[in-house]
Amino acid sequence: MIPNFGEVIRKRRKKLKMTIEQLAEKADVSVSLISLIERQKLADLKVSNLERICDALKMDITDFFKESIDSNNDFQIFKDIFTQLSPSTIKLINELRNLDPNKQEKFSEGILTIFSKDKK
Repeated sequence: MIPNFGEVIRKRRKKLKMTIEQLAEKADVSVSLISLIERQKLADLKVSNLERICDALKMDITDFFKESIDSNNDFQIFKDIFTQLSPSTIKLINELRNLDPNKQEKFSEGILTIFSKDKK
């Protein structure tokens, strides 16, 4: 999880004057999930849940990451890279994150093989 992930959700929720309960209902997730995210006690967040939370907070998922990254200067390099990615590339990264580690590795190796062939 990106540092301050929960903080960004909390700030946005409060800016919209929403309670945790209202956000959970609007995003169709549990109150405990929102609470865990905001307290940064959740190790793994499903992309589908993040998308629903972002929709409920009237945010695009890419905006959410930009805000989260902006809140931590240690991620400036990642921010520079991330903000240049197309929406389909971001979606591909999210799909890759949903795979188990072995499948992630095989998929990544396959893509890197394609890139290395293109350089020849």
